[in-house]
Amino acid sequence: MIFGVAIVFATYASIRLYEHHRKDQKASAHDKAAIKDKLTTGQEKAPETTSKDYLLVAADDNKRNKHYVAMSGVSIGLASARFFYPPLTLPSVLIFTYTIIPFLRQSEKSLIRDKKVDGYVLYSFADMMMLGLGAYASASVGIGLLHLSKYILSNAKERFKRQLIDVFNQRPDKVWVLKKGIEVQIPIDQVKANDVLVIDASEIIPVDGMVIDGIAAVDQKVLTGE
Repeated sequence: MIFGVAIVFATYASIRLYEHHRKDQKASAHDKAAIKDKLTTGQEKAPETTSKDYLLVAADDNKRNKHYVAMSGVSIGLASARFFYPPLTLPSVLIFTYTIIPFLRQSEKSLIRDKKVDGYVLYSFADMMMLGLGAYASASVGIGLLHLSKYILSNAKERFKRQLIDVFNQRPDKVWVLKKGIEVQIPIDQVKANDVLVIDASEIIPVDGMVIDGIAAVDQKVLTGE
């Protein structure tokens, strides 16, 4: 029973040592490149972040969580099959180790950097206890449910970000402005402070402002998350 726990911790410790080694190498290479670039241009380049970058990050998180859900299914299957075929114990432990590593990372962050005991720490401790007691299937199911919850949450976040970016991309190029009682269409870039815009039903409100006349129901669910 302790065999499985030992494999998990030994694997995680090896991964963390390798990551620290790679991080030190990359930091050294990055410092040298930054010094060379600064000497050449006289200033450091600031990275630019766009809405596409946010979508790519959200999509990557969602894809990664979906992958772990699938691997958790494999882990549950192997943990259940080992009752009928004991040689599957080792593959079961290895797959379980792969699926629990993200939560061990978060537990390490909570304990060492944040100095607190949160849900990740408790979940990881409970799953390791079940693994130590030989309840491979129960431990795999617990990790699988955690990955499933993360996948559902990341999927909702990705959908929300896409809707939010779509709202700002739908801003019209031209708007109707009320001047001396006459509606005049002008490019949105020419809108100035204190201009009075005319917004008809089903149209998107293109700028921030205050309603001075009329009554309407505004759909704000994408912005408010309702």
